[in-house]
Amino acid sequence: MNTLPRVSFVIPTLNAAEVLERCLASIRRQGYPSDKVEILIADGGSTDNTIAIAQRYGCRVIPNPKVIHDIGVSLALEESNGEIRFIVAADNELPRRDWVSLMIKPFQENEDVYGAFPRVISPREDNSANRYFNLTHCDPFNWFIFHNEADPRLFDRTYPIIKRGNGYIIYAYSVEKYPMIGFSQGFAVRKDFVRKPEYAEDEIL
Repeated sequence: MNTLPRVSFVIPTLNAAEVLERCLASIRRQGYPSDKVEILIADGGSTDNTIAIAQRYGCRVIPNPKVIHDIGVSLALEESNGEIRFIVAADNELPRRDWVSLMIKPFQENEDVYGAFPRVISPREDNSANRYFNLTHCDPFNWFIFHNEADPRLFDRTYPIIKRGNGYIIYAYSVEKYPMIGFSQGFAVRKDFVRKPEYAEDEIL
């Protein structure tokens, strides 16, 4: 247990009370040491019960005066303490109690892995449009632009496979040919991740 990394969940919000509690409950239900999990809410000025719900689940609330989603994510990432950081939308839910354990496995087993993302699955009660988008991993416009690079199930048609691990696959991407990734759908990144010098000197996030 002492070797498990500390993880941070970063969630941007604005009047998300209707969906946030289910998201936070799914995180707190994880079979992962609670003292190694922190949740940061980057709130853009909610006027509903979003803040009260966040506080009830022991979250740290980071004010996001600019309101914009991406700015909120950046603010919360700067405040996070986890070795692995997850970016999650307020309407996301972790589907199983070992989700965190499965997501950190590529990082634990491969020191040169700096980012990971899960497959998105729609709940049965979700509407047909969302189920369709999640099945194809994007909307029709982005599917037209990215094609195979929009669906992780088809990545092996475009990207070389570096390794097939137990429950995960590592692909070789490049700045010229990269996939479409939904960063707020559970994307995970190491805290110390920086771009390689040949691309940029500054931090990526």
